[in-house]
Amino acid sequence: MGLVAAQKVGSAMEFLASKIYYLWATIAGLGAIVFSAGMLVEKIRTDKYVTKEVHSADLKTIDTKFDLIQVQLTGVQSSLNKVTEWIDRVRD
Repeated sequence: MGLVAAQKVGSAMEFLASKIYYLWATIAGLGAIVFSAGMLVEKIRTDKYVTKEVHSADLKTIDTKFDLIQVQLTGVQSSLNKVTEWIDRVRD
């Protein structure tokens, strides 16, 4: 009885392994379809395909904006420091 059960389990594992192989292929295919659909939507929306160059230009724009925000925050911090110093002088 143990040998027959082991053979059934082995057969079930082989069946499951073959199905997982096809499942991964299906997942990869669906991923390619979704990625392609995203590129097509972006092409329709902006009239250009998203490429590394387009993405790189977007990142440079974001970096520039981030640098500007940092400069503004530095200005705010220095203003807050001046206000804090003034409050300390007035209290004394």
